[in-house]
Amino acid sequence: MISTIISDLEAEHKRSDDSHRVKRLTVGDSLYKEIIRTYPPLRDNPTYRRLFRYIVLQYHSDRYIPIPHKLLADIARIHPRKFNGERLLEDFRRNVLPGMAWSSYSPDNHKCRVILKTGIDEFLQRRLDEDNEPKRRDMESGKVYNRVSQKEVHARMLEANNALVEASLCENEAMREVHRAMLNDLNNLPLTLFQGLADKHYNEAWSVASHLPYEDESDRRKLQLELQEVRDMPKPFYHPSGQQARVYSSGGLANIKKEVRRAFFLKEEGHVELDIACCNLSIVARLWNIESIQEIQQQRGSVWSELLDYMETSDELRAITKPILKQGVCSSIYGMKASNVEGQVTLEFGGKTLKGKGENRYAKPVKGRPVLLKEKRFTDNPLIADLLQAINLAKQEIRDDGGYNGAYGFIEYDGVEDIDSYLCRVIGSYELAIVASCFELARERGDFQVVLYQYDGVTIKVAKNDRPDRVASVLTAIQHRASQVAQSFGIYTTLEPC
Repeated sequence: MISTIISDLEAEHKRSDDSHRVKRLTVGDSLYKEIIRTYPPLRDNPTYRRLFRYIVLQYHSDRYIPIPHKLLADIARIHPRKFNGERLLEDFRRNVLPGMAWSSYSPDNHKCRVILKTGIDEFLQRRLDEDNEPKRRDMESGKVYNRVSQKEVHARMLEANNALVEASLCENEAMREVHRAMLNDLNNLPLTLFQGLADKHYNEAWSVASHLPYEDESDRRKLQLELQEVRDMPKPFYHPSGQQARVYSSGGLANIKKEVRRAFFLKEEGHVELDIACCNLSIVARLWNIESIQEIQQQRGSVWSELLDYMETSDELRAITKPILKQGVCSSIYGMKASNVEGQVTLEFGGKTLKGKGENRYAKPVKGRPVLLKEKRFTDNPLIADLLQAINLAKQEIRDDGGYNGAYGFIEYDGVEDIDSYLCRVIGSYELAIVASCFELARERGDFQVVLYQYDGVTIKVAKNDRPDRVASVLTAIQHRASQVAQSFGIYTTLEPC
């Protein structure tokens, strides 16, 4: 079992360089001093401090922490071929964390271990997770972390990210130029813009995060650690990934939970969050000619209202039920079997959700969610039945034709790539074209800018937001442009305020 876990975590962690990524750099001043008192060998050993930061301070999605050989070598500042990772871990355990335990190498390529137990005192770990002290110290250097050091970190991360962008641009020339323009807009936003947001709203965002309902304590810890990363570097950096239409962020404000993110981007300060209305379903309804869905959208009706009515959902439970149905639709689009989709929806209606991975998945009650009455099968709905049928026909057509038309031209299918992953690339190209229209309009008008990108949506900042009519004028122009682009592909959607 451990061998499988190591291989899975190694695959998740694998990347050539993560120097562009937002990560937690600091601890509170008093906590830093306590750590040095508790673990004296950290005082004069930067390698130990870097390793401590990675293992103890950073968020890891699994209780087992992946620690590839290259990462250990980077921490030690030694070339991987000249580096003995086992010796570093042994020295660190002997001198710093005697309770630390790790696995042997990955059985696949012998280049990754996982930390099975950190050995950190649980009370201290909890205090580190909840650390919200204003005065900060850089865990690596031990120096006070201020505006000057943050500016230096920004310069290093921007340089690393720009190199990654150039190495990762896609082969499709039209899409590559769209990516290049968007990334230029996003990555050249001034650091001071995000510093100002963090200065003004960090404490409120922390309060929001502290009072949200969580399915389990690990979700709370994840969000708090993400906020600590945001405090250290509030500006996200973006880069493409191979032939994917989407661009990806380094983390930070772009990826943080929306309820917390919105505490930074207030409407009263001219921020507006927009996303593509009924994004995936609108795109596939056109691509796969699902007439029943397109007819509703043509008449400006709501597919979600139709599905909620079919499931006989009462008005007071619609807000709870809609996300369950949206997940069912997305799962259908991206390859889940109809029987599994039905099982997923039934489970969620029963107030539970699936946790874990693979064979270790299990059903867990969702805190605060009521058990909903489910009188009908979700997949028996005529719209969902049409969707599922269209998916199967589209996949066969792709296999027969060797590809499908994306927003920027024909996308070849080699027969080796997972067909659902391929469909994701096709759908993503149309998503990109619609969202890119907002960036193009911002460059033309100059009275607003895109400050965050979130795949099928954006957050904008209106320059002169003291009058509601100015904000309304910008939003009308954005919606008109996005609708034009969507309709040029026969898609009935636009960018709408959330």
